[in-house]
Amino acid sequence: MLHYPEELVETLGAIKENMGGDIRVVIAEKEKYHTVRDALAEPARSHNIEIHLLSNYYPAGDEFEIVRSVMGVTIPPAEIPLSVGAVVSNVESIYNIGRALDGAPVVDKFVTVIGEVEYPGTFIVPIGTPADKVIALAGNITIENARIIEGGPMMGIEIDRNEPVKKTTSSFVVLPQEHSLFRKREMTVEFILRQAASACTQCRQCTDLCPRYLLGHPLEPHKIMRAAASPLSLPIDAMQNALICSECGVCDSFACPMGLSPRRVNRYLKERFATEGIRYPKESQNPDMRAERDYRKVNPEYLGARLGIATYQNQYAPLRENSVSPARVVLPLKQGLGAPSEPTVKAGTVVARGELVAKIPDGKLGANLHSPIDGVVVSVGEEIVIER
Repeated sequence: MLHYPEELVETLGAIKENMGGDIRVVIAEKEKYHTVRDALAEPARSHNIEIHLLSNYYPAGDEFEIVRSVMGVTIPPAEIPLSVGAVVSNVESIYNIGRALDGAPVVDKFVTVIGEVEYPGTFIVPIGTPADKVIALAGNITIENARIIEGGPMMGIEIDRNEPVKKTTSSFVVLPQEHSLFRKREMTVEFILRQAASACTQCRQCTDLCPRYLLGHPLEPHKIMRAAASPLSLPIDAMQNALICSECGVCDSFACPMGLSPRRVNRYLKERFATEGIRYPKESQNPDMRAERDYRKVNPEYLGARLGIATYQNQYAPLRENSVSPARVVLPLKQGLGAPSEPTVKAGTVVARGELVAKIPDGKLGANLHSPIDGVVVSVGEEIVIER
């Protein structure tokens, strides 16, 4: 938003014109980003686009939270923004739509590198580049035996250094091997369930601070934790509420005084219900936001202290010019929630940067894949490997 304000606003204007009718276009950003607001102000005004300022809390960037803040309505459980007449897109998607309007496919990705590195920064790199090549752009790793989280510290996943950049990759966080964030990730579901049965005090802080509960959804993690101790104590509909958990992590990373993980229990139940074909019964009415919501939003500074990442929280990661030209890229055919793409090339095919190498099956939602480099396809399976 800081470096490409005109391009973003012009793309939003094109989207608005294409949709026709009385369309309201809003850029939602945290009020603390003053320089971004200044960069966007005039372009937005000239295209009749609103700027809506979000308060600084976690998870302010969640689409349910954004819709509530901008429109004053709550998306029903298990629904999407479209159910209340909204579409929410992230900034990079809008940027890529603008490039697509000029005929440019998505072959590069903005990736932020922070944590235990010399020069935190944001880099534009080819999709399929190994993580270690991207992290090297931020200088040396400042510790031994570092571990890497792809995404944010709350909802990200640990990866190895050969993991390729995907269309969904936003950042790499480099942390010490013994960091507490990894300990929770390493606990087995069986251990977590035993822990819940023996240590949950039913204080209900996980529920009182749950962002979905505060929006009015019937998700009450403390009741689900009770069921872990007494499996027959709750009816199936109460257990099914685990299906509407966003897995934001407020419950286990901030709320629970016993260090338990309602999030992992909910994830386990989701997997169980999925194998049994059980879905959440959708509701027809919008839920009412709970009156205490405005007083229970999680302060990011307090959250960072709890997570042990306060040292990295305010690292400046500017957009840097240095990039990488990988000799080899790996493109998984499935890179998001949509259907996996189907290869249009085979081993030995010579491809140019930007050339289509896999497309989404007819009638399915997903994203086509294009080669991020000039090279030769060396293998095709669940991923396409291209070398220069």
